[in-house]
Amino acid sequence: MSNNPPEDTRRVPLTNRMSLVANAAQPISAQVEMPTFGVLGSEGAAAMTQPTAPFSAFTPAEPPVRIQLPPASATGDVLGGSAETAGGGAEIEFQADPGAGEAYLLLQEIETPDGIIYDVSLPQVIDQPAAESGVLGGAPTETLRFPVRRLVNEPTGPTPTGEPGVLGGFEDLISDAIGEVTFKRVLHLLRAPVAASVEALIDEYEGPATMYIVTLDGGPGPVLADANAWRTHFDPAHEYRVLLFIHGFLSDAETSLPSNWMREMAPHYDAMLAYSHPTIADGPVENAAELLENVPEDIRLKVDIIAYSRGGVVARSLVELQPHAPKFDVQRILTCGTPHAGTLLAEFRRWDRLASIGLTASSWLMRTTGAAPLAFVPKMLEFILRAGGQLFFDLPGVNALDPQSEFILQLNTPGDPMSVYRVPYAVVISTFDPGQITLPNFRDALWSLSVNTFIGAPNDLVVDTPSMSSVDLPFARQISGWIHKTDVNHFAYFDDPTVLAFAREFFLGQS
Repeated sequence: MSNNPPEDTRRVPLTNRMSLVANAAQPISAQVEMPTFGVLGSEGAAAMTQPTAPFSAFTPAEPPVRIQLPPASATGDVLGGSAETAGGGAEIEFQADPGAGEAYLLLQEIETPDGIIYDVSLPQVIDQPAAESGVLGGAPTETLRFPVRRLVNEPTGPTPTGEPGVLGGFEDLISDAIGEVTFKRVLHLLRAPVAASVEALIDEYEGPATMYIVTLDGGPGPVLADANAWRTHFDPAHEYRVLLFIHGFLSDAETSLPSNWMREMAPHYDAMLAYSHPTIADGPVENAAELLENVPEDIRLKVDIIAYSRGGVVARSLVELQPHAPKFDVQRILTCGTPHAGTLLAEFRRWDRLASIGLTASSWLMRTTGAAPLAFVPKMLEFILRAGGQLFFDLPGVNALDPQSEFILQLNTPGDPMSVYRVPYAVVISTFDPGQITLPNFRDALWSLSVNTFIGAPNDLVVDTPSMSSVDLPFARQISGWIHKTDVNHFAYFDDPTVLAFAREFFLGQS
């Protein structure tokens, strides 16, 4: 890749090693900011409650830079890419030290009066991951380029309601203010030491697959650590009707249990369980196999499954990709926001989009509800970004959700036709309209981030809507009549009373 920009672009030096490359016709300004207390990677960050605080591995590689950049149209390629082809897009160009053994990422922090939008970019240095590259020893080239995605101000989907906010138009961005309120867009070029083994770091953090008893109040109870623990709760001489919860991507059973649902369902089951499992290091088939290995052969369970997000394809793997096991006889499966046909965010080129959505959702929900979302633990996002920053793409749990992955193709290839009739499925799908968000500035900015991520396709912020019901399409009668539509975001399925009513009808025959 040439270091010289084409004639229709210009390079604006920002620091000794960092430049902004953009269309020559764009009115752009940039200035170096003084580092502030709590900036990602600073000494104060560890004490903060901001979702970026757990990014302990990353420190500033260059001083933060404030920029002003006109918004993009929502047509065409709004995902950024090379400034040479993006029709006026922009890039940060960074001269890295290939011998430093560091991984890099660019964090765009957009401060609105209603919260912070995080937009992450990984270095754009290759087109395909090397098949057996493993962990690289440092930057593969001296010049790294990071797309600076422009905010979008022309809706292609649902139009946000209310008065224009931070994305109200060209004038707002150039003036950098709305009335009396000032906002900032600051770029942080960050670095982390190349990890000798990304897998080891992830394995240590995620831990092994674990089955929990769920208490009557809907919380996590004792761990079923071995056969004796199982037999303490389940007499091999009896058969039990059990409700199982399977969590989603970058989460765990302890923190993501829908307690209100479990309390509601408890009187109708002999026991309730929650399965906690690795979602980065292991794929859904491995998760399903480990679950079955966990259950002693002499136990007899009739199991209904509530599966959230990625948990839905783990549940399907139990039925469709594992031999039928009488000890764990699945009766019904309900999936909420599950990427049955994969999600665009799992493509390795979009891992930065995944992190952007996760960090921003955490920022928004922590500000409005005081609670982090059920998925996307920032520390786990850091592991994915760290891997992508050093060009290591072998993360089975993430790769499996790529719409073109071998797993997704296998899962949706008709197998045993009898499973269609043996185990009924129900699905909850959503098309989230950011117009519901009452914070006007954050609403418009989050809408822009969603457009940049999905290119206008209907989605719940994480999964595109059609994927949520794409279950073995040749055998779609498996979910015929059991599709519930809602308009919540990906982190709010268990807060919607209409979804709970749908679950009661599906599992219990009660409206």
